[in-house]
Amino acid sequence: MHVMFDQIVDCERGDRARAHEVSLYFYGSVISVVYSLFLWYCSLWPVLVVFLTFCVIFLVQNVVKGSVLENVDKPHRQWVRLSTEGVDFVPSSTPAVCEWACLVGLFLSALSAICVGQYVDVPRGPYSNGLLLGVATAFFVSVSINGVPRSAPGSAAWRLTPKGLLISPYSQYRAFVDWSMKPQVEGRAVVNLQECVVVKDSRGSRCYLPIMGLPMSYVQFRRLLGFYSTHPKLCQEIASSKGAGRVCSLLDS
Repeated sequence: MHVMFDQIVDCERGDRARAHEVSLYFYGSVISVVYSLFLWYCSLWPVLVVFLTFCVIFLVQNVVKGSVLENVDKPHRQWVRLSTEGVDFVPSSTPAVCEWACLVGLFLSALSAICVGQYVDVPRGPYSNGLLLGVATAFFVSVSINGVPRSAPGSAAWRLTPKGLLISPYSQYRAFVDWSMKPQVEGRAVVNLQECVVVKDSRGSRCYLPIMGLPMSYVQFRRLLGFYSTHPKLCQEIASSKGAGRVCSLLDS
């Protein structure tokens, strides 16, 4: 089940929002540091533990997302793999590993907040309850984990075949759209707390491809799908070196 958290926006706005998020993570880390100093001054240790973790997470996301966006305009040959079934897009596993590490760290901070709240004297207040804060943080982690693609590091994010597009072949977002259904990129949306490419077919059905760790833009993916949806005869060459070369050219142009 996919839960959409905002409206679908076009590819151009999606690319701008993606770049804007990198800056927001940096500002979020700065705010977290400043607020952590205030929490330390007030001896609110359970809240301090969680906010310091958020500070680290924001910094990590800023670096990782920034490095991914830097690779968007670089040649895509290094991520395109020719397989027996077609053309696979295999991005770096670093963003996925970092995302899981951030969630694990946040869960550990929730446990720490509960322990600190139970065994350390803290000023009483509406936001100093370590148990309540820890449970709320753990609940947020559980919701976030539901949306993170559960695929092995180094696996294909999507696959083009002579028959159609295979989205996230090794995760819970797996979906297949036949070329006869004329798949098109509708835009960008946040689904299950994941930034996703929205792929829509001629029947109006939608599929979602998490794009967080993919060094490609919404506009590039729209151009790629639009080409093969309107050139069905060229779909047969996808499972060949010529097809892989064309995919790279479409992404790089």
